Amino acid sequence: GTHLFYNKKIYNDIIKKTIEEEIANDNNYSKLNDIEQNMYRQKLYKFYQDNIKIPNILDKFPMPQNLVELINIGINNSAYSNLCVYILFEHLKKQTQFPILIAVDQFNYNLSVSEYLSINFENTKYNGYIPTYYFTIPKLLLQWNTSKYKRCVKIVSTCWDRENRRNFRPDLLGINKKETKTLRNFTLIEFKNYVSHLFNQNVIYNFDINKLEYFYMLTAHSLFVLTVLSFICNLVFFI
Repeated sequence: GTHLFYNKKIYNDIIKKTIEEEIANDNNYSKLNDIEQNMYRQKLYKFYQDNIKIPNILDKFPMPQNLVELINIGINNSAYSNLCVYILFEHLKKQTQFPILIAVDQFNYNLSVSEYLSINFENTKYNGYIPTYYFTIPKLLLQWNTSKYKRCVKIVSTCWDRENRRNFRPDLLGINKKETKTLRNFTLIEFKNYVSHLFNQNVIYNFDINKLEYFYMLTAHSLFVLTVLSFICNLVFFI
């Protein structure tokens, strides 16, 4: 998902350590002047840098015939899972056959720490917990980049049930002010009116009117959930 150059930078420390070991075992290195030593180091660095091989799914697997095969490769082979996710999203950006809806609830939790611990984050402000945006899926979902998709709509919502509400700044993520709305929860009466409207518009059908309160509880009174459900229904109806 990132440029090959940045992926190769991961190996910089290993390359430097290898160069130091090779120089330590080279009796002729000490006989070189400063310029020659520097040139020798650069040649070694370039040699190892050029020989870094980034994993490629085609080196081990045949060309996937569809996205389902690609997903199964990622599920069954953890070493290639991240790569498969990035390839999947790249395909979704370019395809035009199907309309895509990306719906993300609790969007703001992608910006906080996760429940997973790592020694790499000890003695940091994260207290050992891995920030959620370090993971592959949250990193991709945080990108406000629907303009890069040929046929896509993205809807996200914030949620404050697990932490105190604070001044959320969507503009820092590249989200324009005109793309944000502050919405309150639906009341039961509003929910009933909304469902009736969908029914009258033939968006939904065979709906059990006696289960209105049950479905109202399932949505947690969230307009976001209702909007997403309505959008999906409209897509299905349109197709």
